[in-house]
Amino acid sequence: MGQFEHFFPIENLTEAGKGYFNYALCQSDRMRPYQLDNPIEEGLRGVYLSDDVTVNLLANASGIFATLEYSWIPSYNNYTLQWFYQDLLEEIFLIFGEKYNVRPHWNKMLFNDGTYASNIYPKINSWLDIQEQMDPHCQFVNEFLAESLGIERCVSLFQ
Repeated sequence: MGQFEHFFPIENLTEAGKGYFNYALCQSDRMRPYQLDNPIEEGLRGVYLSDDVTVNLLANASGIFATLEYSWIPSYNNYTLQWFYQDLLEEIFLIFGEKYNVRPHWNKMLFNDGTYASNIYPKINSWLDIQEQMDPHCQFVNEFLAESLGIERCVSLFQ
């Protein structure tokens, strides 16, 4: 299953929702061949109260965040749909990420490296300390996580 989730402060709900929607409209011709007859779930997922340990919203945010989510199931061993959405979502994140203070779900369509992760997740170093204690030999880390979350001690395993 493919999925993206973008968390952002509730203060940005109206503008972010319009921005994402208008961008999708502008891309409709490009998206048409990949249109799903039965997307699993799409749209505004919910509104949540943040504990700053998990979501790490900026200090001046309300601590309430909303989630835009879209999920799909690609056909077996056909990654064309997955690659299309991955490319499209990378574009979307580059356009809207900083503008709306977006936090992508850590393991769902994340397009960054450890340096960027440390900027958008201010407490990631605390998480990395716990991760090192719980997984000292990098048994539960893959190349994607090592690069995108900056788990430096595990990077050499994938080179």
